[in-house]
Amino acid sequence: MHSLKFHLVHHIQEPQSTQKNHGDLFLDTGGEALPTYEMREVDLQQLRELVPNGIDLVELSDSPLESVQQWSVTRKQNHKRKYIDYAGPISGNRGRIITVLKGELNFPFRLDRLPEKLWFGVHPVDH
Repeated sequence: MHSLKFHLVHHIQEPQSTQKNHGDLFLDTGGEALPTYEMREVDLQQLRELVPNGIDLVELSDSPLESVQQWSVTRKQNHKRKYIDYAGPISGNRGRIITVLKGELNFPFRLDRLPEKLWFGVHPVDH
């Protein structure tokens, strides 16, 4: 099992935008650009409901995970490195991003060829 730094944000578009609000998952693989995956806003909202109660472990997999709450994410264009730590307005009136979750995540696959679709899973803290 490998681990890497990640940043999951809620990308909120400007009201006049034709783009939909969504989640962006930035992965720090050590390069200049961040491999980025998109999460549907409805899935992001489900995840946001879990965050205040605490998350024990975050996983990323190239196949569906077992015994974990999970959401699929889809590959999109790489993003600038600054987004691994950035939250705030995006230039060019492209909206703003708000941090939902960040830290380290575990994954079982090699990073040299990232798949088009991954599963982002979390283990909520048991109370």
